[in-house]
Amino acid sequence: MIVQNSSLFVELSRELLSHSSHRVRMARYGDTLSADWLGVECQDCRKLLVEFLPSGNCARDPEQVRYEGHYDEVRDVCYVEVFKPGKAPYPLQERQDIVNHSPTGISWGYGGSGPAQCALAILLDYLGDDEAARAHYHDFKFKVVALLPCNAEWTLTGRDIERALQLKS
Repeated sequence: MIVQNSSLFVELSRELLSHSSHRVRMARYGDTLSADWLGVECQDCRKLLVEFLPSGNCARDPEQVRYEGHYDEVRDVCYVEVFKPGKAPYPLQERQDIVNHSPTGISWGYGGSGPAQCALAILLDYLGDDEAARAHYHDFKFKVVALLPCNAEWTLTGRDIERALQLKS
């Protein structure tokens, strides 16, 4: 693989080096042997580090994408697991590297900084477009994330996200 964007190469290198002492593995997604369907996962952190997307047009089916919020009462921490067709479930990256509303992590069920971080992370992951996610995450926080049950489990589908983004204030 050749990475021509130097800033992307530096970012990727830093991310991989931070996991150099961890158990890292290649994971195959879906039922194909194509290298396009591979990812590099850190087994210690349960984090997808590098994703090799299939080539060609991969239309997203909103009914097949879902985000599941979980609350760990013992550790008092919220986390979201992402499910997409052809991929192993993975933890939602909180993306404080883009905007750091909540250094202590994501949350939901009210209109504060944790829900802002959660809304941004969901839209970054679902849309795959930093600019669009930044433009819509505050509205998405108030229309969806703030209304989720506080410290409880929930599920959002891609269709739920798309409906919320079409709502007019």
